[in-house]
Amino acid sequence: MDVRTVQSALLARGVKLAPPASKADLDRLGQLIGPRTDGALFELYSTFNGFEDYDRKSQIFIWPIARVLQERDLDTTVAGAKYVAFGDVMIDSDFLILCSESSERPIYLRHEQREMAESLLDFLKRLTDGAFDFL
Repeated sequence: MDVRTVQSALLARGVKLAPPASKADLDRLGQLIGPRTDGALFELYSTFNGFEDYDRKSQIFIWPIARVLQERDLDTTVAGAKYVAFGDVMIDSDFLILCSESSERPIYLRHEQREMAESLLDFLKRLTDGAFDFL
């Protein structure tokens, strides 16, 4: 699944997506996470800059870059790798974190320390397939 397919599936679910991130925001994100071995995260933010509101079915909110940069206190380490918060579940009940080095590493819930998906694209596919839906 690619990011354009994810975008279409999210829109079909009724998720309101923010417009694509500006080059300046993408540059600031690049400064935060450093060099990467893949482009999935940058492709996502180049396509849409997070959600404008929670996904009503899953209660997941993927943040715009500005909030990712604002929430630096949520950065953590998992298995020796730096992880950055990029969204939340149920209005800040827990936070979605991804590896700053590669979108191919697992996505976790920060506080629960539970793996949500094997990679960013796997997480997005599971989200659009309804794997995290409450309603």
